[in-house]
Amino acid sequence: MDESVDSATDEKTGLPVYSLYGKTRRPTNEMLKNVDALVFDIQDVGARFYTYITTMAYCMEAAAAADIPFYVLDRPNPVGAWRWRAPCWMPIKRRLSDICLCRSGTE
Repeated sequence: MDESVDSATDEKTGLPVYSLYGKTRRPTNEMLKNVDALVFDIQDVGARFYTYITTMAYCMEAAAAADIPFYVLDRPNPVGAWRWRAPCWMPIKRRLSDICLCRSGTE
């Protein structure tokens, strides 16, 4: 079941928190107004082909269109990160040519 996540306002700072898992799937020009850089933290559920990769692609496109730098944060999987347990590259037929299934493999 796909559940939507609503946008909100951070109680501490009063800053808007925009959801890309609700009515909007891509950052809008309004969301990116006054943004100096867009940072995507790829901490995920343990499967790189989960929806986060598509969301990252949408964010990359929006950042490029708005001429905003885009940064991807990646880290080793804390559970067994010292061993490769999945194929490192999996070709897909999308705009992204490859998806790395291993942690810290985005360099």
